Amino acid sequence: MLLMLLLAAGTMVGHSQTDCFTYDENNATIIKGLTDYGKAATELIIPSTVTAVNGGAFSNANSRLSTLTIDGGNPAFESGLFGEKTSTLTYINMGSGMSATNMYSLLTSLGPRGALQTVEIGGYSDGPVNWTDETIKSILVGGVDGVRVIMPAALVADQVFGDATVYGRFVIDKELITFCGNATFQDVDNGSNMLFYVADRIEDQQVHIQRVHYIAAGQGVLIHKTASLQGYADLPRVSAGTSIETDAALYTSNMLVGVTEPTNIDPTGDNCTNYVLKDGAFHPVKQGGGNIAANKAYLRLPTTSQSRTGSFSICFPDDVETEISELAIEREDGADARIYDLQGRCVDRASLKKGLYIVDGRKFMK
Repeated sequence: MLLMLLLAAGTMVGHSQTDCFTYDENNATIIKGLTDYGKAATELIIPSTVTAVNGGAFSNANSRLSTLTIDGGNPAFESGLFGEKTSTLTYINMGSGMSATNMYSLLTSLGPRGALQTVEIGGYSDGPVNWTDETIKSILVGGVDGVRVIMPAALVADQVFGDATVYGRFVIDKELITFCGNATFQDVDNGSNMLFYVADRIEDQQVHIQRVHYIAAGQGVLIHKTASLQGYADLPRVSAGTSIETDAALYTSNMLVGVTEPTNIDPTGDNCTNYVLKDGAFHPVKQGGGNIAANKAYLRLPTTSQSRTGSFSICFPDDVETEISELAIEREDGADARIYDLQGRCVDRASLKKGLYIVDGRKFMK
C-alpha cells in the first residue's frame, strides 16, 4: 500500500517525498504550485477544500506526477497545468463531485495526451461532459491504445464519449440486485465477480433465470455477486444491439422490466401483476403502488396464468456453478444434507439468516 505524505501547516510528516502527497497546506483553497515537499511526489490527492488549481502548478522540473485524485471536491483548473512540459499523468480519478465544466477544464489543461491511460469518474454534479468535443477526443484517443474511461454503468450512454474506450463499473453490495442501463455492455468478467441473468419463465412457483453475456441497453437484468472480496466488475461498452444468438433469444422472453428513471409501479396493469426484488426473492407490489429506483428492474407476469399473492423464489440454472458450488458436500447416513455459505463454511440449519446457500452442490435462497 502506498504511504501518504501529509502536509499540515507547512510541516512535513514522516515520509519521503516520493510518497503519495495530500495538498493540505493550511487548508489552502488554491493550488498555485506544488510545495517543496510535494514537488517530487508521484501521486497527488487534492482535498475538497481546494477550489482552484492555477496554470503551471505541476510544471516544476522535479515533478513526476503519475496519479491525480480529486477527493470529493470540485476544483477548477486553469490551462497549462504542466507548463511547457508534457503531462506525466497516467491515471486520473475525478471522484463523484466534479461538474462537467471542471472535468472539461482538467482534461484540456493537460495539453497533449502524454502518458494518460485511465480516467475514472465516480459521478457528475451537474450533468455529463461533452465527450464528443474535438479537444477532448484528441486526449481520449480510441482503439487498443486509447484512454480508458471508467464510470458507473448507470451513467454510460451509447451516444456520448466520442472515440474513448468506455467501461461501465457494476457495483453490488448485496448477493442479488437488479439493473437497467442506457448502454450495452459485454460481460468479460465471466463470473469472476458477478453473473448476469434474465428471467425467462415461471415454474414450480419459482422464477427461473438464464445467464446472459451481454447486458442489453434498456433491458432489466438480475446480477448475482459471486466473489466475497470484490463486488464490482468493469465491463466494456459495445455497440447497441451487440449480442450473441442465444442471448438475443433469451431477451425476447425476458420478464424483467427495466427503468432508467425513478418510477412508481402499480400492483397490476395491462393484465399483468408486478413484483419487486427484496431479500433475494420477488414480492408482489403492495396496494397503492411502490417506487422503484432509477436503473433497476421489476418482474412483470401475466395476471391470468402465472401471478400469485405470495412471493417467488429464484431458481438458478443447473449449468452455472462457482468454485464454492463445486465443493464436495457429503451426506451422512440418516442426516440432513450439509449446508454451506458462499464462503464455503458449513453452517447450522437452525441458525440460517437470509441469503444464498449451497446444498448438495446447488444454490438455494432463504
